[in-house]
Amino acid sequence: MLGLVTAISTKNGYVMVNTDYGYTVFEASGYDICLGDKIDGDLDSNGGVILCNLRTDEKMDVYVQGIQCSK
Repeated sequence: MLGLVTAISTKNGYVMVNTDYGYTVFEASGYDICLGDKIDGDLDSNGGVILCNLRTDEKMDVYVQGIQCSK
């Protein structure tokens, strides 16, 4: 699944990604993520997943906190 980064919290490392099914929120620290980045991977599962930032071609080990969320 592909999503677009729409918000980043530098305070707690949360990233919000807009998908076809709503918003996915995940925790990511130590990765170069910017607004507008395209994220690919299992954005529809809670827990630990591997996602790919297509801008940097970097695989990220993240923890998904919420799926199919409203803004």
